[in-house]
Amino acid sequence: VEQLTPATGRHGDRSREIDRQVAVAAAFSVADAMQRWNNGYSGAGVGLRGGSFTSTGDPVVILALDRVRWVDDVRVSGTVRWNRTTGNVVARLAVSGPATQHGVLVIRWNELRPGPAAIIAGRIGGRTVRAAMPTP
Repeated sequence: VEQLTPATGRHGDRSREIDRQVAVAAAFSVADAMQRWNNGYSGAGVGLRGGSFTSTGDPVVILALDRVRWVDDVRVSGTVRWNRTTGNVVARLAVSGPATQHGVLVIRWNELRPGPAAIIAGRIGGRTVRAAMPTP
């Protein structure tokens, strides 16, 4: 996770750089599961470096993530609501990262609008995270 560019803190952010790197890893874990679903239209799949997900619905896809990993040291579990018609994505996640960087995050973006930012809110390691990053 330490090689990732951290999300940019926003007003009210009290996080450390590592927290925002964990948030970026979580966002890319969600995007990876979405892409894997899109490639197979299957009810189940695996994360890039471990974990698994199941899915229901279409065009509103609900992904249930179970310890999905896009990087080796961050595990992501939770629910993603992806409206393929509007492009809206809302992920409600529990994350576990390096050095006991555990927390909960809500990450939102729209995959159909050019150039939007992903908005991140939650807590990691007891610290408030308010950040943004390019859409994953």
